[in-house]
Amino acid sequence: STSGGKISVAATSKLALETSTSLEESNEIAVSSGGAVSISSGNSDESSAGDITVMGGSSAGTSAASSVVIAAGNADTSAVGGSTSIRAGDSPVGGDLSLRSGAGSVGAGGTVRVAGGDGNAAGVGGSVEITGGVTMGSVDSGASVSVLAGESTFGSTRGGDLTASGGA
Repeated sequence: STSGGKISVAATSKLALETSTSLEESNEIAVSSGGAVSISSGNSDESSAGDITVMGGSSAGTSAASSVVIAAGNADTSAVGGSTSIRAGDSPVGGDLSLRSGAGSVGAGGTVRVAGGDGNAAGVGGSVEITGGVTMGSVDSGASVSVLAGESTFGSTRGGDLTASGGA
């Protein structure tokens, strides 16, 4: 609405916002707001709650498939930039969180990069922390942290290297 009105779309079973398929170029659906944007699935008392899937499009031929970017906002002044949090659900048995790059069907697989942000003359760079979970109220051991290099399944070639080093 050009006058700042409200649009509500609701469904009791399934709601889809779609553009038609194009052989030449991708179409676009944009959701933006001067305020908060929320995407959530419904709760369920008797069966599984609804999933949320955010997926980029595939590509045929020689064009690249689409990328998916989830990013927090930047701050222009001395304010702090927005944070990004991805976390699995809490329950009697907690949900898993997986980060995985893509497999290469005829070439190398994708890389997983985890890096802290750069600092400037007024502050240090951001740290990277990997921590196993705390075991509370049990005689079980604390959670493990494992870092494994890749293996090779081809002939006599060796597995990947594992390197740890301090700052220069």
